[in-house]
Amino acid sequence: MKPVKFDRVKLRAMQEANISLESPDKAACYAMLDGVADGTFDWRKNFGKLQKLVWDRIDKWDIRCLKSLHMLFPACLPKDCKYIVEEGDDGWWIVG
Repeated sequence: MKPVKFDRVKLRAMQEANISLESPDKAACYAMLDGVADGTFDWRKNFGKLQKLVWDRIDKWDIRCLKSLHMLFPACLPKDCKYIVEEGDDGWWIVG
């Protein structure tokens, strides 16, 4: 696998986390699990807001949760990812 910046991984996850009214993506909803589970967030009334909240949540994902992110959004990394994480010279996290 060619090394890739963690921000790029999160961007791919956000692209995969598009939800639709016809069939809400379960992984996207899991990213907002707290509000959905306790009923404090009505996703039908706030559909656009939910999509933005999902993207914001993924954007704040920590590098230590890389495997969880990959499990929820498999297209964000290749299947042969070894989860080797290094800090690049420019300070960005690199995943290999």
